[in-house]
Amino acid sequence: MKRIAGMLLAAMLPLAVSAEPADAALRRRDSLRSTLTTDSPAMVTSLRKGCVRGIAVKGARDDWARGNYWTPDAVDECVTILTRHGRDGTLDGLYRTILLDLVKDDAGANTLAAEIGSYVLDKNVSEVPLARAVALPVTAALAFDAGFTNGYRDSSKSKADVETLPGEAALKPFAERCLDLAEAKLQGCYSAGYVYGLRAAQGTLVEAAR
Repeated sequence: MKRIAGMLLAAMLPLAVSAEPADAALRRRDSLRSTLTTDSPAMVTSLRKGCVRGIAVKGARDDWARGNYWTPDAVDECVTILTRHGRDGTLDGLYRTILLDLVKDDAGANTLAAEIGSYVLDKNVSEVPLARAVALPVTAALAFDAGFTNGYRDSSKSKADVETLPGEAALKPFAERCLDLAEAKLQGCYSAGYVYGLRAAQGTLVEAAR
């Protein structure tokens, strides 16, 4: 836990957060609730791919520029998408798709997120070797996704442990940079995702679920 906290504190920089229109808050919550509960698995899977590709932040900003303030920000949307996958037991789905695309074999899909974490945290590299001499490039958004996946599955941390980690107000601007592919510190992006995953698994994060 100290290591995760240290990675985050070293990586995060203070950023201003724009005020959100109060009249759109209810519609944003409704959108997140739909993602969490009623949207089809295929739609949620497609949205997750957008998060990993780094297009969620731009998509939300473009919507706001058009006056569609009911669109959730990218961090809320992507964390809710990942939480839905966690509750559905389908967090491995993305990693299965990655392996099938790159090496035509999904063996090891259930451990690929952990491997990404190991290479990013322990070896501080941005590629993970796969079968057939293929390497998986790790972007900031993929590191965040892998961190969330591992954090969601980590049942060893108590709520008291998690409360010692940086809060969402400090974490969210950094997480947005990760999802926007604008953050170079992959260790920090993985760690941010990990903390979000811990909190989501403990039911202390997604407002739409309350």
